[in-house]
Amino acid sequence: MASTFAESVRDLACTDSGGPPIPTDNPTILIYALAALVVLWLVFAMMRKLFGIAIILALVGGAWLLWSNPELLENLWSRFG
Repeated sequence: MASTFAESVRDLACTDSGGPPIPTDNPTILIYALAALVVLWLVFAMMRKLFGIAIILALVGGAWLLWSNPELLENLWSRFG
């Protein structure tokens, strides 16, 4: 039985969970780190594209709304123009 927090953490870390072992050699860790960076780069690049598309669609939708409702456009011009 563990008596201190450090011993309980060590005992928990040393138990076998049945999964593959965590690699400790430097080349494997570097390859995993590079793979994680590439995945993050791809995710953020796609999110940036989707955000840009969403902004363009919002602008087009707003323009169509004002084009199809001239009284709304006139109301906005009278308020801010």
